[in-house]
Amino acid sequence: MFLIKFNNSIYEKYLIDVLKQKTLPVTFCNNSKYFSQIEFNIQPKEITLKNEQKKQRILLPFLLENLSSCLMSFLSDYLVMVQSAQYFPINNTLIFKEKKIVLGDIHNKIMTHLILNKSSGVDKFELYKKIWPLDKDYQINKLDTHLSNLKNILMNDIKFKIKFSSNKGLIRLN
Repeated sequence: MFLIKFNNSIYEKYLIDVLKQKTLPVTFCNNSKYFSQIEFNIQPKEITLKNEQKKQRILLPFLLENLSSCLMSFLSDYLVMVQSAQYFPINNTLIFKEKKIVLGDIHNKIMTHLILNKSSGVDKFELYKKIWPLDKDYQINKLDTHLSNLKNILMNDIKFKIKFSSNKGLIRLN
């Protein structure tokens, strides 16, 4: 999840409406957990996207579809360090000692929530609801199985030993 901020309130509502129509991993709410804040600097001839890792210009005029693809391209390069590995949340990719693994959707959601809630931890029940929102019966052992599988896949495929702990229903990266 990425927080988007605008420098121009005239275009802000319009762009929010456009971006909400796409399934982009973005939020406009300061209270949400997010990897990074992206500033949309709107000028007469261009829009500049900027965060702490990157800056990209989009020349005006443009097609609205180009905006979402430019934004996804911008987000796909975002890197988070997880212990000693590089994690690219948009690409579902983890790189450790030049070995790369592409995570499945469930494992990527687990990694994302563990990172976004690194300081406080994430409640297992809440994590379960975010991964499987349509389930009527909650089976925490299903989540525990996926957590164990994630550890095993990372160790077997790229020799990365991820460290997280579970205490009183909270899972936290160490």
